[in-house]
Amino acid sequence: MRTATDNAPPFICSAGLNAPFVNEDWEGLLEDLKHAVASMTGVVYSYIFTDGGVPTPSQRKQLYDAIQSRQATIVTHVFTTSPLIRGVITAYRWTTRKEAYGHQPEDFLHVCQSNGTPPAQVLRCADALQQDMPNIHMLTQIKSLFPPQPFTQPHST
Repeated sequence: MRTATDNAPPFICSAGLNAPFVNEDWEGLLEDLKHAVASMTGVVYSYIFTDGGVPTPSQRKQLYDAIQSRQATIVTHVFTTSPLIRGVITAYRWTTRKEAYGHQPEDFLHVCQSNGTPPAQVLRCADALQQDMPNIHMLTQIKSLFPPQPFTQPHST
């Protein structure tokens, strides 16, 4: 799992494979997350794309601790086809009182528009994560739902 940021409007992208989180990957994620949100204020949207991997209960507590004392309010949107994962997200929301929601891939455009985050920027952020990871099928599935034109980078002349 990796984290990347974009500042206009503020959001965080993370991606995970269909595998348990390895401690060194998890520690790196927490450090990336702490660094990313350290200077952010207001509402920050977190977009997570996963093929099924979830944090353990102790990792979820570490995640909660990492974001609870920040100036920003983190609103998390997890995109997955797994009903189990969406159930874990619901339980997390109930127990932590943090805003966290599970979504199907086809909800992506609506969620971005509702949050005021341009879908193209979110997908470019997520694509940057793919550079040093195996393919995340959830991202491929989301991209297949939309025509390629809105998400391509403009060519410089």
